[in-house]
Amino acid sequence: MSTVLKPAASAGAGTGNRAAAGTVLTSRWTRAGLGLVVPVLLLGLWQLVSVLGVFSAVQLPSPGAVLTSAADLIERGELGTHIAISTQRVLTGFALGAALGLVLGALLGLSKLADVLLGPLFGAVRAVPSLALVPLLILWMGIGEDSKVTLITIG
Repeated sequence: MSTVLKPAASAGAGTGNRAAAGTVLTSRWTRAGLGLVVPVLLLGLWQLVSVLGVFSAVQLPSPGAVLTSAADLIERGELGTHIAISTQRVLTGFALGAALGLVLGALLGLSKLADVLLGPLFGAVRAVPSLALVPLLILWMGIGEDSKVTLITIG
């Protein structure tokens, strides 16, 4: 199915030129193809940077190395396990963050005293980017699940 997309007519000078230049015939396949242009260019740039040795394979593995590793995980049946663990971390962190946010938000919103006492502290903590806390979380909690879930909770 093809559709014709025409810009909406607007009042003012120059709408005739815009309407003539902006009339484009597109289809679902054309839009999908155009939507792939930037990802394909980024993939090509990634491959080029890998081939030229701008970064070492440890810093930025080539797309082929990533695909090989993915195929290896699939063959060994481990990819699903890793995806499940990551999903569990995200859901746990989100649930904790949502619950804490709801409780603390209600407390600060309903109590003037809590707002005066805790508002500046939460404002300061909120201004710190989550990734800046990674070294502290690793020092305080180690590199295990707790630090990862805590980072997601904070986010």
